[in-house]
Amino acid sequence: MWERYRAGWRALEARRRAEAEARRSAARTAAEVAIRSVAPRYPGIRRVYLFGSILRPGAFRPDSDIDVAVEGDDGRGLLDFWRDLEAAAPGWIFDVRPLEPGNSFSERIQSRGLVVYERASENS
Repeated sequence: MWERYRAGWRALEARRRAEAEARRSAARTAAEVAIRSVAPRYPGIRRVYLFGSILRPGAFRPDSDIDVAVEGDDGRGLLDFWRDLEAAAPGWIFDVRPLEPGNSFSERIQSRGLVVYERASENS
């Protein structure tokens, strides 16, 4: 009897994990598409990173937002960029952070985050 209960519980947990991973994958795809379409409109942005739970299988929960870090913007266009990201990916909530030189948070994102957008050098 207990083995049937355990098997049912394992099946339920496996289904929940698969659904959570599908949601994480959908969020990541939506974020990458939105970033690549929106970032070129902001000339001050050099790089855009994804970081946090969206990059870690099993960590992206139903209440998770999509963590985005922006390198190069002086902050004036950051709120507009944030608004445009959310408009380009309806149904997803973003948390956009500026990267500041010499900041340990910024250094961690630059080393562990995923670069989704990088402006082409004007000299290339």
